Amino acid sequence: MKKTSKVLSAIGLSAALAVGTALPAFAAPAAPFDEIGESTEDNPAPKVDEYGQVDNGATENFKDTNDSDSVEKKEATASTEAYLGAVTYQIDATLPLKIAMVGDMGGGKLMTPHSGIYTITNNNDQAGLVVSGIETEMYAGDGVTVTTGTTQVDWLPSKGEDIAIAEDPTSYNPYIKISDTDEAQVSAKYGVIAANLTAGYFDSTANVSDSAKKADRTFVKQETTAKIVGDVTADAGGSTYVQMKKTINNLNYIIPRKGNTTVESAGDASGKVLANELGLQLDVASSKLLNYNEEAGFVKAFTIKFTVRAPQHVADLKKDSTGNTDFFDQWDMYKSA
Repeated sequence: MKKTSKVLSAIGLSAALAVGTALPAFAAPAAPFDEIGESTEDNPAPKVDEYGQVDNGATENFKDTNDSDSVEKKEATASTEAYLGAVTYQIDATLPLKIAMVGDMGGGKLMTPHSGIYTITNNNDQAGLVVSGIETEMYAGDGVTVTTGTTQVDWLPSKGEDIAIAEDPTSYNPYIKISDTDEAQVSAKYGVIAANLTAGYFDSTANVSDSAKKADRTFVKQETTAKIVGDVTADAGGSTYVQMKKTINNLNYIIPRKGNTTVESAGDASGKVLANELGLQLDVASSKLLNYNEEAGFVKAFTIKFTVRAPQHVADLKKDSTGNTDFFDQWDMYKSA
């Protein structure tokens, strides 16, 4: 089955505070198809340009099919060799279904899984995959759908401060926007959370023989940190609301294919080959907790949903002035991983 896009979810739990999360993994494409066929001395592999021309548009003259000079020449022939290159749209990735975050009941920064353990792993050995979007949704409670009549939810996002402890849940009553005309002012049953996520890549030569070795790995290359929990939005009237659901699109986290051999040429990763994993570093803080005791165990706090796709996704294809896809531009998408 061909799959061009897939959504994976992560569940966050918060008790002492604990959070569970699920994630995907992807594969990175091989080197660009700038050669076709097997190159030999007698039959060098042709080059493909951005317009689909082979050998820079080399041509063959039409040849007369009649060798006789005694008749009028009315027919000639020429031939075109057709070559096929293939890309893969198959998504084959693995991710942890749940993770735990633990903190003090009085609030503050939480302990989160090491980025060397909390990873999206690409199992595809043919091509790379891209994390294109992240959506985080706070857990409102079992069976709770926020409406204009809702006055309390299990968890609330911070107003945007890096440290959620800045908000006192006993007096924190922000508005949640439900529609263009509806809103609800709510309080938190348990507390307030802020979270950032940083994605990064590992050296493929790092020791991963056991969990301790995997956890010891550090990023050799990383993406810009994204605030996934804790923010406000304003409407045209100037009112501000916290966001129970936050979506970040247009990401381009490329996870190398299994067996990747591409050597990086820039930054701290220069000279290294990246592993087929995307490490996920969560930096999370909570306010003091309400209505909680240690016997409650782990309590769900939020869900992280990752959208992943193959690099050859149609969204990447360039368009010409008429809106049509340019011939052979799909090869550009092989250059990123």
